[in-house]
Amino acid sequence: MFVYLQHGISPFLVHKIMYCKICGNITEYFGKTTVLRKYTAVYQKCPKCGFVYTQNPYWLSESYENAIASTDIGTVSRAGTNSIQAKSIIELLFTPSAKFLDYGSGYGIFVRRMRDIGYDYLAYDRHCANLFLEQFTVSSIVNDSFELVTAYEVVEHLEEPLVFF
Repeated sequence: MFVYLQHGISPFLVHKIMYCKICGNITEYFGKTTVLRKYTAVYQKCPKCGFVYTQNPYWLSESYENAIASTDIGTVSRAGTNSIQAKSIIELLFTPSAKFLDYGSGYGIFVRRMRDIGYDYLAYDRHCANLFLEQFTVSSIVNDSFELVTAYEVVEHLEEPLVFF
């Protein structure tokens, strides 16, 4: 409790010991921030697996009104880095001519880059319109299969990641 008070967090925001949503280990206070310029988010970090998450993200539906924040200046850079890493993984471990999917693709910058490199990549995102390649967006993945599914910057947005996957 002391660490929360030391960081200016009301003890009323601290409900109980928090457990990692990935490995079940007891988590530690990691920090706090203001979300959407009005909600206080208290972050926990798992010392065992490194997963960082917030308690009860009750603002998610409101935050998805705009899929990518205008203040996120690293979106394009991260898509470039991720495409280089994905290319290496595909070439080493998968069939490069196969069909791939980026789950939670946002505006489609990563998928656009992967298609430019030459991969048959498709985009799927329930919360965001794909602005960079609408013709390569799928609306359902229920009866489809893919050689590899990537999901960059997705898990941290899920309230229960293990249930999802």
